[in-house]
Amino acid sequence: STTGSRTVEALFAELNAPIAAGLEAQFAVRYDHYSDFGGTTNPKVAVRWQPNAAWLVRASYGTGFRAPTLPDLWTPESLADTTAQKDPRRCITGKEPDCRAIFRAVTGGDPNLRPERSRQWNVGVVWEPVSGYSIGVDYWKINKTNTIGALTDLQIFTNFDLFEATHVVRGSAAPGSPLRGPIENVIEITENLGDLWTSGADVDLNGRGTATSFGRLGFNLNGTYVDKWQQQLDGVHYIAAVGRSIIIGAVPRWRHYATLYWNYGPWSATLAQVYSSGYTEVNPAPPHNERKVGAYDIWNLQGSYSGFQNMVLTLGIKNLFDRTPPFSNQNTQGLVMFDPRYADPRGRLFYALVALSFQ
Repeated sequence: STTGSRTVEALFAELNAPIAAGLEAQFAVRYDHYSDFGGTTNPKVAVRWQPNAAWLVRASYGTGFRAPTLPDLWTPESLADTTAQKDPRRCITGKEPDCRAIFRAVTGGDPNLRPERSRQWNVGVVWEPVSGYSIGVDYWKINKTNTIGALTDLQIFTNFDLFEATHVVRGSAAPGSPLRGPIENVIEITENLGDLWTSGADVDLNGRGTATSFGRLGFNLNGTYVDKWQQQLDGVHYIAAVGRSIIIGAVPRWRHYATLYWNYGPWSATLAQVYSSGYTEVNPAPPHNERKVGAYDIWNLQGSYSGFQNMVLTLGIKNLFDRTPPFSNQNTQGLVMFDPRYADPRGRLFYALVALSFQ
């Protein structure tokens, strides 16, 4: 049994300042006070310039703060098992159990965690060559410090020289033996892992056709391209994670949500795609070879009718083609054969919705 609590208070202020025709600035500041972490002040400044109806340029800069959650701090320590791993200090003869053993892992929270802090900026442009059609691209960059997470046993044993002193507890060596004592515990509690540098671009495409005798068609695509994801797992060395699966899960190079919609009087329909590009993962069991996890896409279909007074009827299908998640050999999420951080195991789902509004 364990408990944890905190009190949080916040104050936010914002100022929009017109500078000239088509040019305005935004100044904002937020103050948060945590009963367990004290106060923090985070500002933001943004600029928006629209020289004409077809072009818009925008940019912003700000800082951020995220306190550890109560489970991050106060989850009691518990015991689990690692996957089969090799103890590099005792695997001299190449024989089991030291060359392929399951060790005891210690998991849980840490009340000494420090908050995450960030600095981020972005700059972007929106072009609308004709009314109803636009293209937006925003480049962004985020630098975080003291990122919170927990190392897996695969990461600890793959980088054994880095983590042995802080994450491996050994028993006493046998009298007269040149070998170190056997591993008793592998420490996998929540901790501040180090810094994270990431950057990329958001893409926004919109098109809205003209009204015709058979209705109006339109489309939209919101996508994110990750250019860089460099993360420290030991506070010193950076690991490139774009297109790979690391401690936080998969970091696909590209993700998007695309829709094709139709409106005709009270009738409307939407076909949507949720897409993530594939990535590379490491087998948690020796010899730790790499494999490719395929791209993942889900199609959803929805139709609505609003011809009744104060009522909207909706019918829909999620996962229209009954897509199964791509196979993954991850074993850190308590599930097997797929990664729940990347894909949804639920198959085709039918749903109906009746929405009533009262004036």
